[in-house]
Amino acid sequence: MSRADWLRAMPMIVQALVGLGVGVWTTWAGLRGIRRRPEHPIDGVAWEERPLPIRQQDAMVGAFIGLHGAGHGALAVLALVDAMRGPDPSSVPPGVSPTVVFWVGMLGLLVAWVLAGVTLGFPLVYRRTALVPVRFGPYGFQHGARVVGWEGFSHFAVDLPGRVIRAYGARMPDVAKGVWHPPTEALCAQAAAVLDGVLPRAHTPRPGAPAAPHRWAPVAWLLAGMAPLLLGGVLLAGHWWSGAYFAAAAVATMQLGNSVLHHFGLD
Repeated sequence: MSRADWLRAMPMIVQALVGLGVGVWTTWAGLRGIRRRPEHPIDGVAWEERPLPIRQQDAMVGAFIGLHGAGHGALAVLALVDAMRGPDPSSVPPGVSPTVVFWVGMLGLLVAWVLAGVTLGFPLVYRRTALVPVRFGPYGFQHGARVVGWEGFSHFAVDLPGRVIRAYGARMPDVAKGVWHPPTEALCAQAAAVLDGVLPRAHTPRPGAPAAPHRWAPVAWLLAGMAPLLLGGVLLAGHWWSGAYFAAAAVATMQLGNSVLHHFGLD
């Protein structure tokens, strides 16, 4: 690219970086809000913890989050390259002004990079916000200000020396849906004692119950849903309205990840 091309592309690069920063900040602020001290704490065993890195909690969940972020990142890069190249003049109808074409591209660029910042920023800020207040009670647990019942879990396992408790999903009993890391072995043992009263330590399928989905099914569903969205970004680049496509594809990718997790009972 020539110097003139770089100067023309500079507003788009700045827009992308601003969007990325806004997305990361949004994730950081959201996590801090979720992890604030509860106004109405439940009764039970309480501690504050810094969560384990996502990759140490569950391999499938770590892969899912990483691939979801990679999909958003790929869409954002495609949107930036498309905006820097500009639309094919032959794709612009006679009645559409260059100003409209420019702002459609910038809108798609901003949305794609904000949502990329949200997903790519999650693993970066996950352990860098405030300590998380946790409480274990007989009817559920409190994670910051959020209260979740035990009915969404099938069983649990405890690693007392490592101070790690994993509770597995009711729909996907091979996937750790909840992972906690108490600061001391004593607190870990007390929390496990609470769980002993509500969940078994081994999964026993109910007679006649449908087979659980494959452990890696959520990743397969995510990849199957993201592939056409990314392919569309490649094929539709260069059209004057491609910015609108990248914005819609980024929103669809975000919704896809949330929907897959909800479908498999992992949200």
